[in-house]
Amino acid sequence: MWRGGRPVSALARLAGAGAVAVAVRAAVLVALGERDSRRVLARLPA
Repeated sequence: MWRGGRPVSALARLAGAGAVAVAVRAAVLVALGERDSRRVLARLPA
């Protein structure tokens, strides 16, 4: 991954991966219509 001619830092990659994980979890919650999000997140892999 390159941005502006410089390699993206590992920290930026981790932040991006974290954002993707949050988005995926949110999509799962919406799909299930589950209100107890903590219980659902506990079932998902970290």
